[in-house]
Amino acid sequence: MRCWVRDHPVSENRLQPGTAAQMILSKPPQLDAIFDTHPDANPPSRVRGLRRWQVNPDRNWGPKPRAAKSGKEESVDDRRLRGAKKAGKNKAKRKADVRMTVCIVVVFVLFDCLVDVSQSVKHLFSCAQKLTRELANFVCRT
Repeated sequence: MRCWVRDHPVSENRLQPGTAAQMILSKPPQLDAIFDTHPDANPPSRVRGLRRWQVNPDRNWGPKPRAAKSGKEESVDDRRLRGAKKAGKNKAKRKADVRMTVCIVVVFVLFDCLVDVSQSVKHLFSCAQKLTRELANFVCRT
């Protein structure tokens, strides 16, 4: 790093006093690094201007979806469209499932309330029977 900065100086306002960069660059380099391009770094193909990498053969080139089980031929775009339609159906199904769940919860809450009401009615009925008996006993005594 010190050799690179010696060849490509950094402005002084970037080196704030007390920072790690200022401390490192304040010392001289211990060895001399050469940043020139090695003569063997450029292969003959690059010197002649040949392509280093193969050109992509077509649009959406690369890994494809795995093979389909059925024998019918289908393009990648058709599969993507089918997947998008399936995702839309699944979204609608999830909404329907949520509505069904809400309805079931409401039914259970109403059923619980009816059970409480029926128990209250039973209690009132038993109290009325007791009162009727007490009243009959009182009338018979007098």
